[in-house]
Amino acid sequence: MGLRLGWASLLVACLSARATTTVQPLYSGTMPLSELATAPDGKFYGTTRHGGSNDLGTVFSLTTSGVFTTIYAFSGGADGAHPCAALALGANGHLYGTAPYGGAQNAGSVFEVTTAGSFTLLHLFAGGSDGAEPTATLAVGSDGLLYGVASRGGAFGCGTIFRINAGGIFTNLHDFTGIDGDHPAAALTPLGGALYGTTQYGGAGNCGTVFKISTNGVYSLLFSFNGLNGAIPRAALARSSNGVFYGTTAYGGEGGFGSIFRITSAGSFESLYSFIGENLGSNPSGGLLLEGNRYVQGSTALGGAHGFGSIFWMTVSGGIDSFYSFNGDETGANPATALAQGSDGNLYGTSGSGGTGGGGTFFKLTMPPYFDAIQILSGQQVRYSGAGGTPNGQYILLTTTNLMAPITNWVAAGALPFDSTGRFSFTNTTPKTINLMRLP
Repeated sequence: MGLRLGWASLLVACLSARATTTVQPLYSGTMPLSELATAPDGKFYGTTRHGGSNDLGTVFSLTTSGVFTTIYAFSGGADGAHPCAALALGANGHLYGTAPYGGAQNAGSVFEVTTAGSFTLLHLFAGGSDGAEPTATLAVGSDGLLYGVASRGGAFGCGTIFRINAGGIFTNLHDFTGIDGDHPAAALTPLGGALYGTTQYGGAGNCGTVFKISTNGVYSLLFSFNGLNGAIPRAALARSSNGVFYGTTAYGGEGGFGSIFRITSAGSFESLYSFIGENLGSNPSGGLLLEGNRYVQGSTALGGAHGFGSIFWMTVSGGIDSFYSFNGDETGANPATALAQGSDGNLYGTSGSGGTGGGGTFFKLTMPPYFDAIQILSGQQVRYSGAGGTPNGQYILLTTTNLMAPITNWVAAGALPFDSTGRFSFTNTTPKTINLMRLP
């Protein structure tokens, strides 16, 4: 009986802590439509669709304390215009990205930029066989080369998959036909010698696809959405450590407001959750952030308690909870990108609208530690584990044998550590006790 009481009390504390999650606006921008990329220097790097000296978009850096620095401003000429994808970090420490417009044919570009702002054009799209309007983040393959998609153009006008190296040598790997996919808009996700991705449309039901392509261009259609199991996947697939992919669709599902799914590298598909347009949110357009193989976190562009989108947390078995709803104020509105993990253990993200100027925000999501596993050991010993702490930080463990309200006589059992990823664990060896975590 004592074990059950201790277990229940800890879980109640955990859920209450999640309910007090706060979002802090760091900077109001000009339409940041991409997720943030984390660099070894601890800063985030990204792009804005507008802003800069020509209002044609920028590359920027952002610190965890909110210091925003414009690194490069697009001119709309040979460098491109209106970037809307995240940046990829190369092995050389340089940043690689795409812009969907600009150039002689206004078909977009692939570029390299250093963290100091030195810009190099790698490829200008002609809008024909090489593709047009690259709106997705580049991916670094197992061979160290860059892989990406163009949302339009190609032999059939349905988009392409391409490869490019740091010297600008460009290779078209695949032309979408419509039947095998149409209008790719998300980054590719590497696994082994292949890359996995999604198209917004095409496939058997014209509701989008999941595909696989090898680094030498061998293409395989893995799955076609039919609307009931989801439609219009706009985000990259998130890969777990066991090789399973998790993703979202912006529409479709049983409720019609989008879905969360998982799929194996062999194409075995499972729908995990369908949004129904209530407080949990609707229309998830961004990707997912995985916590090991246990949880996924993401955002919805609409819905939530105020209708401006939400941030949610879900177990890999499909149990879901919303722990923040945007209200369109200074924190932002309509987030449509994946969250990023900061070096301080907090989560960071962008919203495409809202904020003080209405042009979107960069925000920090602060969550208290939470329990995610309970293991009954020998006798009456119970081991509790969790995540969400400050990496390499500490917490205070309090315990009491007073099981009757009001609960008093808390005794500090000492300071215990979070590991380098923010995880923690402790073992309760005394029956009929309640344990409580407290941050210093």
